[in-house]
Amino acid sequence: MLFVMSTDPDQPDQPKRKLCAICDRPIAAARLEAMPGVTTCTECAKKYPRKVDTRGVELSQASRINRNGFAPSD
Repeated sequence: MLFVMSTDPDQPDQPKRKLCAICDRPIAAARLEAMPGVTTCTECAKKYPRKVDTRGVELSQASRINRNGFAPSD
């Protein structure tokens, strides 16, 4: 279980859970353990999925990937 140490001077040794950047609710410990750099809770991640801007990306130059996740050998 991952925790961020509290910076509260009244409780310096009290662990504090990391909060969601959108809703300010605590992020589940299992989510933090699986993805330590995550900044949103599961609910907000479902409501507001990340969108990738693919404008200007020429997909014809991208390498092909097989269904198993690996590029085919040439």
